Amino acid sequence: KASVVANGVEQSCTELTVNIDDKVIVDIVEALLKEFKNDNEVKNVIKNFYLAVESSSNDFESKYSELIADVDKFLSDIDEFEKELENINLTVVTWVDSKGEVIGREIKSTEFDGKIRYLSTHNGTKVGIEAYFLTDESEGIEILGNGNIKNSKMTGNLEIFAVGVNGDAKLSVANISIKDYDVDSIDDNYINGVFTITLSDAICDELAKEFDLPKTITDYLKKGSVVVSITSNEGKGSVTLAVLYDSKDVIEVSVNIAENKASNVKIPENAIKIQEESDLLYYVENINLDTIKSNLKAAGAPSDLVDALFLQMGQQDNHVEDNSPNFSYSDNLDYGGMYY
Repeated sequence: KASVVANGVEQSCTELTVNIDDKVIVDIVEALLKEFKNDNEVKNVIKNFYLAVESSSNDFESKYSELIADVDKFLSDIDEFEKELENINLTVVTWVDSKGEVIGREIKSTEFDGKIRYLSTHNGTKVGIEAYFLTDESEGIEILGNGNIKNSKMTGNLEIFAVGVNGDAKLSVANISIKDYDVDSIDDNYINGVFTITLSDAICDELAKEFDLPKTITDYLKKGSVVVSITSNEGKGSVTLAVLYDSKDVIEVSVNIAENKASNVKIPENAIKIQEESDLLYYVENINLDTIKSNLKAAGAPSDLVDALFLQMGQQDNHVEDNSPNFSYSDNLDYGGMYY
C-alpha cells in the first residue's frame, strides 16, 4: 500500500515495482522478434505501409524477405546484443487504484539519469496530473495539471513547461484549458471535450527572438489561442479547430468523421495521389501563394496578420522574390486537400 501525490492531489493506491535486468530485456526482444517473423497480421500492416509509399506491390515479397533475413541475422548475433546491455537495470514502478486501474508509472535506469513519470490522482471530485520526461534531471518537459469532475465531465487546466531552456530551471510554454472532458468515454477509446491552447508570453518572446518575428505576429501569438472541440463515439465523430484572437474567431475548420465501407468512398477524379512522387511534385509546383493569401483575407483572416506571415515567408505585396519558384495556378486542381 502507498499514497501518491500529483500536483497537490493525494490518493491511496497499491505500488508495484518490477526490476528488469539485461537478461530479461534480451529475452523479451528475442521473443518479440521470433513472434514478428511468424505473424501474418504484422506482415499485412507492413505491406499496407509499403503500398502507401510505393505504387506497386510486385517487389514487396522480396523486400519483406530481406527484412526477415535481417531479423534472423540479429537473432543469430543476440549474444552481442546482450553484451551491449551488460549491467543495465530498469526499474518500473506502477501505481494502481482500488479499482485495479493504473494511475501512473515511473521508469528508472542505471544507465539513465533522467526521469520518466506520469501520474493522475483522484480525491473526491479533484484530479491532479503530473508528467515528467527529463533527460538528465535538468532538461526536458514537465506537465502539471488540476481539474474537477462533475457528472463524468472534467474541467481543468494543464500547463506545459520546458525544463533547462537557456539556463532557466523551468520555462512555461503553454496552457491547455480542458472543458467537458468525458472521462467515461476514455474506457471505450473515445475522446470528447473542448481543449483551448494558449502560448505563454515567455515562449512567445523566445520564439520572436529565435526567428526574428515582427511585433505583429508576436502580438497575435500572445493574444491568440487555438480551440479544439472533439466529439466521438462508435462509427462517427467530428473535430473543430478554431484559431482565436482576443477571444474572437479568426479561422475555423471543421471535419466530420464517419466509418463507411470502402466501396462507398469516392475519390475525386482530380485528386493528387501523394504516393506518386511526380503527382506530389506537380501539386507543390502549382500552388499559388498569392491565391492562398487572397483567399485568407477574403475569408476574414486579419489582413495585418496575413501580410506579416507572408512577409516572413518572403511574400509581400503579391511579389515573389527572384530566387523563388515560378508558381502557376490551375482551376483543374483541388487545392483543398490530398487523398490516398
